Amino acid sequence: MNLLADISIKTRLALGQLLLLLLLIVTAVAAWLGVKRMQYEVDELSRTHLPTLHAVSDLRQHIGAIRAHEKDIVIHYATSSRRDEAKKAWDNERQKVEQTLTTLQLKQDDGRPDTLLQSRFEAYVKGIEAIYRGLASGEIGDAENLNQQLAWYKSAVSDMEQALAKAVAESNRQLDQG
Repeated sequence: MNLLADISIKTRLALGQLLLLLLLIVTAVAAWLGVKRMQYEVDELSRTHLPTLHAVSDLRQHIGAIRAHEKDIVIHYATSSRRDEAKKAWDNERQKVEQTLTTLQLKQDDGRPDTLLQSRFEAYVKGIEAIYRGLASGEIGDAENLNQQLAWYKSAVSDMEQALAKAVAESNRQLDQG
């Protein structure tokens, strides 16, 4: 009743090799399917989530630069040429932030566009523009008056930075869920 005992050794070796070859083929097909699945996942990730991640990273960089130029405006409040130079650099960076905000498509949990960061940035721009106009016109003439003017708009800066942190966290969450 022992089947293998009735078969020659040559046939047993051939069957063993065929079985190993079959197992090798099954393993290769499973590995190939797994690689294809990973390739699809990476393509999907790069198509959907990486553009948002890059935009958020660019936005963080531009907002950091705009804040540095803002500080230059404040530091050089008494020197109109250096203040104006800092304002030009601030305007250039502001345009980059605005361009990045238009490409960034953040969504709320219900799928609607998330405009919080945009509105917070607009409030920040209004605040620094008002301070710059006050410095240029001479309404804000000394450090004490400048500090008083800065105090009222600091909440706009804080709100903008909190909205940016929320955008970063949301893009990271989307990437993790991807």
